[in-house]
Parts: sequence; C-alpha cells; structure tokens
Amino acid sequence: MTEALDADLAHAPAHRLADLVHQRALSPVELVEGFLARIDRAEPQLGAVVARDPETARTEAASAAQQAGTEGAPPLLGLPVLVKDSQATRGLRTTFATRAWSGWVPGDDDAVVARLRQAGCVVIGKTNLCELGTEPVTEPELFGPARNPWDRTRTPGGSSGGSAAALAGGLAPVVTASDGAGSIRIPAAHCHLFGLKPSRGRVSNGPRTSGGLLGLTSPGPLTRDVTDAALQLDAMCGPLAGDPCPLPRPREPFATATRGDPPRLRIGVLTDALFAPLEESRRAAVAAMGERLAGLGHAVEPMSLPVDEGMLADFTLVWAANVAGLPLQPEQLEPLNAWLARHAAAHDAGTLTAAAARLQLRARRLAEIHAELDVVCSPTVAQPPSRIGEGAQREPAEQFAWGSAQVGLTPLANLTGQPAASVPAGLDPEGLPRGVMLTAASGEEATLLALAAQLQRAWDWTALRPPP
Repeated sequence: MTEALDADLAHAPAHRLADLVHQRALSPVELVEGFLARIDRAEPQLGAVVARDPETARTEAASAAQQAGTEGAPPLLGLPVLVKDSQATRGLRTTFATRAWSGWVPGDDDAVVARLRQAGCVVIGKTNLCELGTEPVTEPELFGPARNPWDRTRTPGGSSGGSAAALAGGLAPVVTASDGAGSIRIPAAHCHLFGLKPSRGRVSNGPRTSGGLLGLTSPGPLTRDVTDAALQLDAMCGPLAGDPCPLPRPREPFATATRGDPPRLRIGVLTDALFAPLEESRRAAVAAMGERLAGLGHAVEPMSLPVDEGMLADFTLVWAANVAGLPLQPEQLEPLNAWLARHAAAHDAGTLTAAAARLQLRARRLAEIHAELDVVCSPTVAQPPSRIGEGAQREPAEQFAWGSAQVGLTPLANLTGQPAASVPAGLDPEGLPRGVMLTAASGEEATLLALAAQLQRAWDWTALRPPP
C-alpha cells in the first residue's frame, strides 16, 4: 500500500493543492495514491467511502500529470474527488444507498460530475448517504452509518454525510454534495465545513432529474475553504438544455468575489429555529456571528420570519411525494421511506397540488424579506450532531418528526430557491462543531461568497481539525 499523505497536505485547501500541481511541485499521481491510502486506513471504520475506482483513477492521474504546467491546463487539474452516491458516475456503481438500485452502473456522468472532470478532477470513489437522500443523518441499511470525524459516535449529518465525513477526515480534497432540505448545509455545520446550496437552477441536476417537485434539490460545493467553494461552483455551474429553472453563468467568475470584501451589507439576525427548540450553544453561535458581522462594518439588526405551523405539514407531503414518484414500491424501501411513499399515496392529486401551491406562496413572502435585507444570519441546525442510531429507534412517523426538528430552518432556502451557506462557527462545550447559516436573495451567491471569505480572513476556521 502506498504511504498516505501527511495530515497537513491531506487537509490543505484544494486550491493550494491545485497550485502545487500546476507548478509541478506535486504530482496528481502522488495525490491519487496518497488519498487512496488514507481511505484504506480510514475505512470501513469511518463509513464515508462506499465504492472506489483506483485503476481508472491512476490512469487519469497519469494523464493529468502530463498536462501539469502546460498552457490551458484546467483549474482543478489532478485533484482527487469523491462523488456522492446519488450522482451518476460512468462505469462506477451508483446506488442512492438503496438496495433496489445497488447493481446500477451508469454509462455516463451526471452533469456536475462531468463538469468537475472537465475542470481536471479525478474521480476516486463514491461517498455514503442516507437512502434516497431523505434524512438529516447518514445511516443507510445498505452501507451502514457514516461517522463524524469529530466524534465517531455521532452522525456527520445527511444526506451528504459521507462527503462531509470524508472531507473533514482528510480522505479527499474535493467532494460532491447536493441539498434538497439542508443536505449540504447540515453536514457542513456538523463537520465544521463550509457548504453552499446555490440558487435554484445555478447548477444543473441533469440530465436525469430536475431537482424533484418544486425544484427543491441543487448540487453545490462542500469545502473547507471559501475559495475552494467558489472555484468548484465556477466549474459546476451553468444550465443544461431542458432545465426547468435555468440560471446563466455569471458575468464574472465566482472566485472573483472571494478576493475582496463585500460592500456594507444589511444583515438580519434570527436567533430562533422556529419549528423546534434551539440548543443554547447554537443560539449563542448565531449571536456571536451577528457581533462579528457588525465588527466587520455591516449593518446588523434582529429579525423574525413569517412562517406558520402549516408549512411543516405541507412540506412533509411534498417531500413524501418526491419519494412516491420514484419507480420503486414501498416494500423495496427502508421503513422511513416506505412510510413517506405511503403517506403521499394516501392523498389525492388535488391535496398535493394545494400543498405545493401554499408552499410557493409562503416562499414568495420569505423571499420578499430581501427587499430590505441583503443577508439573513440564522442557525444552520437546531441541535448538535445526534448519536448514531438515535433516530432509527423510532417509528417512521416519529422518526420523520425527530429529523425535522434536527433540521431547523435549512428547508426554507430550498422552498424559495435562494442561495444559503453554512459557515463554521467554532466548537460547542462538548467539542462538537457548530455552523451559522447565511442566506441571500436569489442569484446572489457572489454576495455570500464575498461575505464568507471576509469572515474567513478575520477568523481562519480551517486551522481547526478533527482529532487524529
């Protein structure tokens, strides 16, 4: 087995590794072999990586090594990437963590994977997720749980929990993720990472899906470093023909936004989770972030949100309908997803349409807040990372309610289609990561990236790492 990379290199920001590759100071072959060796050492104990493709990766790394230092070499040349197992990878098994699809090997890549390959990344494997991506934890029956590198008795979050655990654990410099109700931002908060759900239509879900009913889901970057997120978003963004809500590529690269401070922003601070109790350390993290933002010169004020209890019931029905719409029978699914499929099937089309319409009206009211505010600062999640198996001990309906309480406010940006990011906010008294969510108006990813980069320059959260 090839010797694994040392910890400093394994946890270095992706853009620094890319610079070393372009300068020919570091070989893509060394990177691929080093990260494969780190995966060998960590798995299966961490539960983050569920498939590997070492031979193809080695071939692609050798090709990348020949391009290094040449004119026109792609920006992320030679960087190993682990792909969430809900995103299709040509020639490499893609399961969505469900037994029903455990044998599927796609003949081509989803757009987000193809674009990262075009940017120079080398796919080395797939990461764990909850079955069909429907939970805020990553504990599928097919693969077993992914574990949080900060405390392996706890979840890294979901559904992109395998990607977050792998990144935080130093198993790859680049991972992919997607977010339908917080599935990028929840793992980011639980693993002390930066996670950005882009605006609806900014990154294509194609060519196989549209993001589900109401377009809730979007691929996006999950990184240690804000510059990495901007570079990856530049690589991934842009519509495919037929996308239902396409957004064009921006006039300037997103990476440009991270190079300077934003103008003075109007920022509202919300220290409540609304639908569930908010753990006090996470409330304190939001309050402290508000003070930090004010100290950076922004206009900060307390705020509230126009939401009601009916929103949760309507969202549950729409979420369930996305499961029921898959070509699977409830008997093929884990208990929670079987319950969701049956819950949706128990309602007629008119009831579902009415719920979707009410959610869209509420989304409009929420989006109107940004006529007065540039950014909303709020808790990412309501509670610390749960212990492995804590949710699965419940009956499905109770398990879904428990998960909804964990999620907090993250689904709101999926409803509105706005960009939202989880920014690392230090550790709680138990030594567990905390995150704070920043939400901007639709199309304003550059605002969030500029603000997050300003925060990172003021306090470099990348210095904090999980225990070895």
